[in-house]
Amino acid sequence: MILLILVMVLNACIHFRKIAQNQFIQYSPENIGSAFVIVGVVWIEFALGLSWQDAVGLIIVAPPLRWIIHDLTLNYLRGLAWDYIGTRSKLDRFLRAFRIKTGLHYIIVKVALLGVSVGAWWWLGRFI
Repeated sequence: MILLILVMVLNACIHFRKIAQNQFIQYSPENIGSAFVIVGVVWIEFALGLSWQDAVGLIIVAPPLRWIIHDLTLNYLRGLAWDYIGTRSKLDRFLRAFRIKTGLHYIIVKVALLGVSVGAWWWLGRFI
């Protein structure tokens, strides 16, 4: 799990460097690449003794966890508020609209998805 979190922080650092150099970030290919990296890191952890149930659980939990860690790290590195929402990505535009329409903080969406994924991991461990 620590290796997975380190990879997520490294990805945010890479995005920070690209933003600082005014390089365009293509989010769809970046996210697909991140998914492959996450699976690769989980595979390494599995090879080092992680149970297959926990390996599958990490793959379930990784996307919302990456979303939270990536955004918090990137915002910190850029000197922005912890809850800053970008303006370019489709997901950022959705979260801005969510906040405007519901009056709720967008972190609720992220935490809810993380909660659902942790619940799925727990369910997996109980019944499989």
